[in-house]
Amino acid sequence: MGFERIKGGKGGARGKAKNPSVSAIKRKRRNPHKFANYDVGPSSTTNITSTGSQTYTVQKGVDTLTITMYGAGGGGGQAISARGSTVSGGGGGGGSKLVITLNEIAGGTVLTFGVGAGGAVAVNNTSDSSDGANTTLSYGGIDYIAGGGEGNRSSSAPGSKDGTGGAGDCDSGPVCAATAGNNGTAYNNGASSTRPGGLSLETADASGAGAGGAGSNNASSSTAAAGVNGKVVIS
Repeated sequence: MGFERIKGGKGGARGKAKNPSVSAIKRKRRNPHKFANYDVGPSSTTNITSTGSQTYTVQKGVDTLTITMYGAGGGGGQAISARGSTVSGGGGGGGSKLVITLNEIAGGTVLTFGVGAGGAVAVNNTSDSSDGANTTLSYGGIDYIAGGGEGNRSSSAPGSKDGTGGAGDCDSGPVCAATAGNNGTAYNNGASSTRPGGLSLETADASGAGAGGAGSNNASSSTAAAGVNGKVVIS
């Protein structure tokens, strides 16, 4: 008895009919950045705390990132003793904060951040402390900047710094919110305690990312503190 050979594969009797819904899901999982309503974030949170140029590679199958950037805090000023009293140095300003959402970003994309270093304390009581450095990201033609906090005056410094908190700049980024850093405390005549720096926007205290350094209240043994480094959190 004759018979006709049956071919498998696409269109053949042995081929299984494809479910279009399953196929669509597979396509989305492979290339989620091509589908506006199919958002996939990373499986874990990444904290970047090292300063300077740092890179992050977007995982395969991920197309949406929430990035929180903190500018670095400014350093604290130095104190001086004069006429039986102490003039305390001012506290450094806190770094600003940016919260950015990047949508439809392709897996394998490399993002390069500049993570700001905290400002140094003033070298003596006649100089200003250093500003905290900015934390930055350039992506898609947009420059995101979490500004570092300003340094502050030492007791005898003629400068004009006053520990202003850093300013954030979203550069018209489509999904970005900026929060200005907290101000440091002004230098003061007769202060009995250190002059606090601007509190961190990460932890609301003096230890978190971007906190400003305290100004010194002791002329013979400096109690001034450097600003805390910036930080990037990716989730």
